[in-house]
Amino acid sequence: MALGGYDWTVLAVESGRALLIARDVVGKRAYHADNEVTTWEACSLRAYLNGEFLDGFRDGMGRLVLGTEIANRDNPAYGTAGGGSTTDKVFLLSLDEARLYFSEDAQRIARYQGSARWWWLRSPGIRCHAAFVQRDGSINPHGHRVDYAYSGVRPALYVATR
Repeated sequence: MALGGYDWTVLAVESGRALLIARDVVGKRAYHADNEVTTWEACSLRAYLNGEFLDGFRDGMGRLVLGTEIANRDNPAYGTAGGGSTTDKVFLLSLDEARLYFSEDAQRIARYQGSARWWWLRSPGIRCHAAFVQRDGSINPHGHRVDYAYSGVRPALYVATR
């Protein structure tokens, strides 16, 4: 499915809406501008995705994207605080969602410019880290430094189905 100039994969259809994820990594960007403890609620990547990224959808297709309350749970492996719930149109999958919607590591593999690329999850890692999906599709709950600017971004969003 194409939307806003990107190809998307349907992960789930529920209650008149569909959860989509970009088929592949759409770009490289840091989770947060500074190497400091942060949550999805406060990170600069969230502001970018719900601002400049969404505003850049071709032909006004961004109007089809639904605002959704997003729960930001603590990291189950390390207990790192996930922060408050947010209302977003564009977001990243959490650790739990990456496991729920992809039953095998191979299904999580995403490419960027033809090569497998690792990509951010919105869940916190330890200290100044955010969790991510590795190139082989496995999940890394420990995370990577939030200010690492060469990280893959694979956004998710909901659209109405009726």
